[in-house]
Amino acid sequence: MIHIYEDSQDSLLSKLFLSAYTGETANRIFYSDGATNLVKKAQDVIGNGFERVALYVDISPDNPITIYTYNRLATYAHGHRGRVFVFPTLPSEYYFIRSVRDILGNTEPLSTCLHVLPWRDSSLLETDDDVNFAKSFEKFCKLFLLKAVPDCMKSTRGFGDAVNKRFGYYCERDCICQDCSVVRKDSLVCKAHRFVEQYPISPAQASIDGSYNVSDSKALMINKLLCATFDVLVDRLVPGGAADNLIPLYSLSAEAYEKEYKHYKLSKLKGSMLPLDYKKGID
Repeated sequence: MIHIYEDSQDSLLSKLFLSAYTGETANRIFYSDGATNLVKKAQDVIGNGFERVALYVDISPDNPITIYTYNRLATYAHGHRGRVFVFPTLPSEYYFIRSVRDILGNTEPLSTCLHVLPWRDSSLLETDDDVNFAKSFEKFCKLFLLKAVPDCMKSTRGFGDAVNKRFGYYCERDCICQDCSVVRKDSLVCKAHRFVEQYPISPAQASIDGSYNVSDSKALMINKLLCATFDVLVDRLVPGGAADNLIPLYSLSAEAYEKEYKHYKLSKLKGSMLPLDYKKGID
């Protein structure tokens, strides 16, 4: 199975994630540099042999655009049953914070982040700039990495007198700083594995027989569970049913597929099954 993430391959967290993998498994992990590029990446893979493709979509429960993006991709996958799988995940910043939570101290902002709680009254939002920056749960996690972690974990280089001289250290090298009293002395690989382990689903290292795949039934079960979990988080952060539910993989009837196909303005794509095919009974 090929795995495609929507982040930039050059981001610090992508580099840390890839540090957990070696060999052929690492060669099966790609980044699309934006959610809108996931379909093109998938098409590139689909057009080259018979690979199965997993697309990982970042969902911010209180950002309807991310929910729309996931549902559009789930509808796209419906036309490639057994070939394209879509999994909703929280932003990578969330899983990174989880991976270092035991060395950050027990604070309200950390608890709010870890438990995906309503965050608008958090003490992390101290200034008007903070409020203007944090427009969603994803941005709240990014703000946390700007303000509430050691310099080596922060997501900015800073500038002028506030330049961060340890930018990137944690994600790119072993923890060997002699004057650091906060971070455990870990290898980069150890930190990377701890990061990857926070994800609800992630690429497995190649087994002895060279298999990288989960079964279709297991993939669908994981997707269904993730969709149900995200629906709960959406209701928590956007009360009142104001947001759409996530579409579980391959769950659409022929009529629903035709409706969503039009709603998301999908077009005939190589290898895809059109709504008309479902009406004829092809499944």
